[in-house]
Amino acid sequence: MFDFAAHNPVFLVAFGDEFSLVRNIDLLDASPATAPFRAINCAFDALEGVPPGDLSSYMRLWVSVADFATPPAKGDEVLTATTAYKISDIERDDSGGMYMLCRFDRALA
Repeated sequence: MFDFAAHNPVFLVAFGDEFSLVRNIDLLDASPATAPFRAINCAFDALEGVPPGDLSSYMRLWVSVADFATPPAKGDEVLTATTAYKISDIERDDSGGMYMLCRFDRALA
C-alpha cells in the first residue's frame, strides 16, 4: 500500500505554492501575525465563472496537516500576494491532508 502521508512534503514542494495564514484570533491586531505555508491550489467546480486564484471568488487548497502545530480553522484567513480569503469549509482526507475551501474576502493593497 502506498503511504501518501509520507510523500506529502514531496508533493507540496513539487506542486505547491506559498501562502500565508492569519488566525481568526489575530485578525483584530493592528499588525496580525502571519505564518507561511505551502499548499496545492486544486481545481474545482464553482458556481462563479472566475478561475481559482488571485481575486477569484473561491479557492480550494490542499495542505498537509503535519505542517501545522494547530490546523487551520474556519474563519482563519489565507493570503496570496493580492487577495485575502476566509476559510469557509474544511475537509480532511485519509492521507494526512486537508482541503480548505476559501472564499474571497478582500483585495490587498
